[in-house]
Amino acid sequence: MNRAQFKQRKLDYNSILPFLLITIFGLCILFVLLFGAKLYKEAVSRDTENFEVRTINQYIFTRIHQSDGVDMAFIGDFENATPSDSGDTLFIKETINGQIYYTRIYSFDGALYELFSSEEDSFERCDGEIILPIASISFTQEEGLITVSIEHANGKHNELSVFLRNYDGEKNEK
Repeated sequence: MNRAQFKQRKLDYNSILPFLLITIFGLCILFVLLFGAKLYKEAVSRDTENFEVRTINQYIFTRIHQSDGVDMAFIGDFENATPSDSGDTLFIKETINGQIYYTRIYSFDGALYELFSSEEDSFERCDGEIILPIASISFTQEEGLITVSIEHANGKHNELSVFLRNYDGEKNEK
């Protein structure tokens, strides 16, 4: 092997080394991007679930505390606004220009709904406005404490207890 052939062979090896380093660097970048995308997707999913839980809790808490009077927030059945210790609907009672109105908060068809109507009007569950997706919700009330049990769309369970600010120690009556 003469010197010219040896130099030619040496040049081939020297030109392959930068290409090999660039390829390894590219593969490392690709791995970091794929791993980062997976982590980002998991973080977004977790944040979305937490947002829905916090939003539902804060929404119900705020709606109960917005009722400012004796017997203005109570639990009952959707069809009639008669207070009871447990039920599937939270009622927020308001008097506007001498007429009684109810805001009903309930679960129907995989979502949390709100329906605002006068005392005389009758509505179906599907007539309300969708707030957020949930599997189910139930309410209980005892001695001024409303407990909300929520089964979220992702299968997680959550409970929220809210003490009525206007509770006077007497059982709620309509």
